[in-house]
Amino acid sequence: AQITGHVGSGGASHANVVAAGAAGFMTGADKTKLDGVATGANLYVHPSTDGNIHLPANGTTNLNKVPKATATAGSWVLDFVAWGEIASKPTTISGFGISDAYTKTEIGDIATDFVAAFNTAIA
Repeated sequence: AQITGHVGSGGASHANVVAAGAAGFMTGADKTKLDGVATGANLYVHPSTDGNIHLPANGTTNLNKVPKATATAGSWVLDFVAWGEIASKPTTISGFGISDAYTKTEIGDIATDFVAAFNTAIA
């Protein structure tokens, strides 16, 4: 004999296909909800508030660009960092971690001594 329904644990027989909104092995509300989901659907929505932004895959067109905040929460642009946007930049060579071989005073003294020696030599 062909099976035309299922029997639940309570002994009630349920049809193979339950009409929308009707109870079967699940409640009518659950059946209605399930009927509203498309095949292969994914209801996950990525948060779009500040701090939850997803950066899209990038390629050579966005190489070395960084996400920059805009005035609108959850909105950003990819752009290069301009030199003027960098705060607390070093203002001296030593600020970059490079030691001076000679100080400005020492270079001035060397130049003065060179000019004096040159003038003496050609006099």
